[in-house]
Amino acid sequence: SDSITDWAPLTALMQGSKDAGHAKYLSRFQRVLDSNDSESGFLVGRSPSFADVQLFQALACLAETKAVDLKAKYPRLEAYRARVAKLPGICEYLASGQRSKFPGPGSKEEFIAGVSKVIPWVFGKAEQPPLLSSTWRFQA
Repeated sequence: SDSITDWAPLTALMQGSKDAGHAKYLSRFQRVLDSNDSESGFLVGRSPSFADVQLFQALACLAETKAVDLKAKYPRLEAYRARVAKLPGICEYLASGQRSKFPGPGSKEEFIAGVSKVIPWVFGKAEQPPLLSSTWRFQA
C-alpha cells in the first residue's frame, strides 16, 4: 500500500512493532527533503511549514522511543530533526514541560489514560464541548 496510514509509527510502537514501514517512508521523506530546490533545509519552500512540524513530530517519536536509529540509518533526517527542534517556538515548547512523552512498547494504558484526561468525551467520561457537538451548526 502507498497509504501513509500503513506507517502509523505511534500505533506500531504501542503494539511493540519496530518495523511499521519505517524504511519505506523515511527514505521517501529523505528524498523530499533533499529535493527542495530552495536549499532551506525544509520540506517545502524557504521556511518551515505544517509538513515540517508533522515530520518533526514523527521523527521525535521514533528517536525518543528508539524505534529507529536515525543517526545511523538516516543521518540527514536526524540532522533535520535536530534543526527543527531548535526553531523558535518549537524549542520553547519542547522546554516548557507541556509536552507529553511518547508511549513506548507496552505503555498503551498509560497513553490512553493521558489522552482521556485531555478529551474525556471520547471515552464517555464527559459531555462533548459545544463546538464539537454533533448538533452544532455554523450560523451566519
